[in-house]
Amino acid sequence: MNVCTLGGCAVDDRQLEPADEVGHRGGTQPSSSLEDRSRENLLPGFVPDALTDEACHARAVNIRVLPTAGLSDSDRIALRRLFDAAYDGDFTDDDFDHALGGWHAIAGDLAAPIAHAAVVARSLFIDTRELRTGFVEAVATLPTHQRTGLGSRVMGAIVGVIRDRFELGALSTGEHAFYERLGWERWRGPSYVRAADGTTTRSADEDGGIMILRCTPSRDVDLTAPIACEERPGYSW
Repeated sequence: MNVCTLGGCAVDDRQLEPADEVGHRGGTQPSSSLEDRSRENLLPGFVPDALTDEACHARAVNIRVLPTAGLSDSDRIALRRLFDAAYDGDFTDDDFDHALGGWHAIAGDLAAPIAHAAVVARSLFIDTRELRTGFVEAVATLPTHQRTGLGSRVMGAIVGVIRDRFELGALSTGEHAFYERLGWERWRGPSYVRAADGTTTRSADEDGGIMILRCTPSRDVDLTAPIACEERPGYSW
């Protein structure tokens, strides 16, 4: 068993696009570099003393952060191959569309990505309050590289984007323990889907799967309050 240290986070030059790439209102640039943010959010408080050879290799893999606009057609095809492998074919065209339009954290080469996480801009409504939300999509690691820490590393980079650009982070998952380790909290209130005309429909099947990441503007949100997302094709949550 070899011992290794955490690898770095490579931030792609193409990340320095206008904030409108993710629908961020105001058009301001992040207050600190995404590289600094991603380093701050890598498994806080956890540094392994010894790792397997596989895990050592995974932790030497660079993570790049870039907007969807920085992906070529071939990059998108490579990502779809990753998603299909990680989700064993259970990844729909709607799921793929949901992952586009925001920011991506990608482990490995763009032509052959090993792990990925995306964040896209959405509006969530807590009671009557609308929050500009970074919604996490398409968290995936190749089966051959799972449980090596790469999923935590790409999520760490995405958390940096969320804290820089949004008022709240959110996602829907059945893997609560993984995200709780990274600072996410389970939403305990009832969930709804909001139509374009403002009417809401109860989404009870999603209760218990929604998790949020508090940012400074959302530090006081009530986890038991009603929460609603905007309707979209496929799964709204």
